Amino acid sequence: MITIKHSKGTLTFPVTPPGLGLSGGDKKTESHDGIRGKTYSFITATGLRTFSLASHFPGTKRTYQTGAFVLPRTLDASLRRIKGKQEVVTLAITDTKQTMRCRILSYRSWQDKPKLGRSAKQADLEFEISFEEYAYPKVSKLKKKGKGSSKRGKSTKKKTTKKSSKPKKYVVKRNDSLTVIAQRLKINWRTLYTRNKKTIGKNPNRLYPGMVLYYG
Repeated sequence: MITIKHSKGTLTFPVTPPGLGLSGGDKKTESHDGIRGKTYSFITATGLRTFSLASHFPGTKRTYQTGAFVLPRTLDASLRRIKGKQEVVTLAITDTKQTMRCRILSYRSWQDKPKLGRSAKQADLEFEISFEEYAYPKVSKLKKKGKGSSKRGKSTKKKTTKKSSKPKKYVVKRNDSLTVIAQRLKINWRTLYTRNKKTIGKNPNRLYPGMVLYYG
C-alpha cells in the first residue's frame, strides 16, 4: 500500500502500480519484496532521490483496490492542491517500510473512456506522478568565542593615550637674559616670556639668579 501523509490527512493510492521508479543519489540499490510477488528497488543515496509511479483511480469499487472507495475526482483534487502549494509530504510504502519526506515534482491525469454499461462518472482516472525527496537545511550553531577574543568588526587594539610630558625647567644664572636663555634653549624668547610671565613680571628684562623658568 502506498500513502502520502499531508496537512489535511492521509491519501491512499487505491491501486498499487506494477512498477515504481526511483532515481538519484549515488545509485546504490537495495531490493524489497512487495505484495503479489512484486519487487521494489530502492536507491540508498546521499543525494536527493526522485520517485515516480503510474496507476489509476478506479471509477467504482473494485475487489483489488486498497482501502475505502474514494471518488477519483476527490483524489485528483487533493493531489493538485498539494502540488500547487508545494507542500512537503511523507511518502510511505507500507509493504517495504520505506518512508520519504518529499514534494510532488509533477502530476498529470486523464480519464479513460467508460466501459460498456458504465457512465462517464464511473470511468477510471489514469495518472502519472513523481516526487522529489526533500531535505531540511542543516543550521549549525556558531561557537561562542572566548573572553579573550574580539567581537566581529571591532579592533582588539587598545587605545593608547599619550602621556603628558612634564615641562622642562631652567634655573637663571648670573648675567642671563631672556634672549640669551632662548638662544641656549633654541626657542623664541617671547614664547619663553609668555610661559613664565607670572614669575618674571611685567618687565622681561628683570631676571635674577636662581629664578626657575619653565619651557617645552
